[in-house]
Formats: sequence, C-alpha cells, structure tokens
Amino acid sequence: FSLLRAYSALLPVQKIRYPYEHSVSEVHDFVLSNICLNTHFVKYPPSAQYQLAFWKWIMNQLESNLKDKDVSIDDRLYEKLFDAMSETRNPPPPPTFVTQFWLPGPGARPSPPRNVVLGNSMITVFESRTTIEAGTTGLRTWRASFVLSQFLISNPNLVRNASVLELGSGTGFVGIVAASIQMLYCDDSSSPSVVLTDVNEEVLQRCSENVRLPCNISSSHPHVEVCKLDWMDSLDEFGATPMSQRLHNTRPDVIVGADLLYHPDIVPALVQTLSGTLSLKHNTSVAYLALTIRNPDLFTLFL
Repeated sequence: FSLLRAYSALLPVQKIRYPYEHSVSEVHDFVLSNICLNTHFVKYPPSAQYQLAFWKWIMNQLESNLKDKDVSIDDRLYEKLFDAMSETRNPPPPPTFVTQFWLPGPGARPSPPRNVVLGNSMITVFESRTTIEAGTTGLRTWRASFVLSQFLISNPNLVRNASVLELGSGTGFVGIVAASIQMLYCDDSSSPSVVLTDVNEEVLQRCSENVRLPCNISSSHPHVEVCKLDWMDSLDEFGATPMSQRLHNTRPDVIVGADLLYHPDIVPALVQTLSGTLSLKHNTSVAYLALTIRNPDLFTLFL
C-alpha cells in the first residue's frame, strides 16, 4: 500500500521505500493489479513526468531483485514506462491529478465503492506542480492543508453537522475533506453545508471542478457551494455591506482556512473578515486555521 500511496500522491521516487520484505513476484503482481491496471489512475492519472520517474524506478527495482528466472515482468508494465516516455515533455511540469488516501474513524458510514481503494477512502484533486501558475499560488495544495485536514479527520464532530465556510480554498482539498466528513458522519436530521471561497477566478474554477469530481464523496453532497470572496471588501465602504450580506446568508458555525498568510498587506482584511464572520452567530462560531510560519514577523502581525 505504501507504493500505491506514494504513486498516487506523486511522492519523489528517492523518498519511496521498496518493500524488500515481500517477494519480487508479490510486489510485481501488486504493482500490476493495483497501480498499472487501477481504473482510478487510468481516469485520474499522475502527470506523465511523474509516471516516467516512477516506472523507471519500480522497473529498475523489480529487475534488480529478479532472481528467479522463471518469473518474468508483465509486458503491460513496460508499456506504462514506454507510454510515459513518449508523453513526457520538458519542464515545467504540467498540472496533474493527485490522490490522497484517508481512513474515516469509528461511526462513519461506509464510503461509496467508487471512492474506495484497498479499503481506504480517497480524495483526488487536479492541481499544479509548480509554486506559481497563472500568477497565483492557489492552484496547488500546500502542507498546511494536509495538517488541517488531518485535524478534521481526527475530530469529525467539529464539522459533521455544521455549516462550514472555508477561506482561501485553493484546490479545495480542505473543503472536500469537510464535505466528505459530513457525508459519512452527519445525522439524518441535520442539513450541514460547506461553502468554499477564494478570490481568483481560475482558482475558483479549479476548486469547483475538484469538488465535483465523481471519485470524490463531495460530488454527492447536496449543499456544497464554491463562490468568490474578496477579503479586501471588508475594509472598503462600498464592498463591506455586500460582503457582510453574503456572509450573513452563510452564517457559518465553523470557519476553516489553511496557509492564509502570504503578505502583510492582506492581514487587516483577513482579520476583519474573520472578526465579522465569527460575530454573526453571537460568538458561537469558531475558526480553525493551519498557518505555515514562513515569516515570523508576519505571523506575529496576524496574532
């Protein structure tokens, strides 16, 4: 499974551990059945560049560990390698599907079969593999999103029956996690919702497409919305009222946000947006933020 997870999440091959504790035939058959012929990765494949690196690595591993001459490598694995070689272009790397696996905890309903591989639920997003694309960093999922998502997965009661607002959604990963938790844990009598927001139109389009990927549980959620929200409007006399009205219509119980600090100029607007939103329900709302501290002064300013 570590090989499957590494391939799906585009883990650099130098960080992948080959499972020497298994026979080469076991590893070969697993890679063939669960990676090469996996219908999910046929439909939502990693980039050709990554596939080339992975298939070069795994084929070299299989060939170097192949001691039994009666065991041969399936031609379909070689075909994967050759296909990746023919499709690969020079950098920068193109956008790609990235799949992460997670295990819902006790009390969760079974995930739909199309959302499960080897007993693990999946979340797939189409994202950039560069730091900046189209003038924004919002087309890639960053580490803080994984930290916040793991926190929500470990504490599903925080969002399962709540109205959730995500700020700076980017690829939509955290919002998809929240929507998935609601689908698997919510009470039948409740009607929870998730609203994912960002300011860049291209980011919003990518986020919306990821939320609605059929392989994601969020695609079946009846109350998921992706919409534009510009924090700067909270400081503008003409934008504050329409923004306040939009937030009032949402009236979130929970606000989530990952990696929202990137420039000191946006801090007052972010704080004002948080303050105004948290006060909508007479201070019963709560915000959970995962912030990468790249600049200690910026973090201190936010606090």
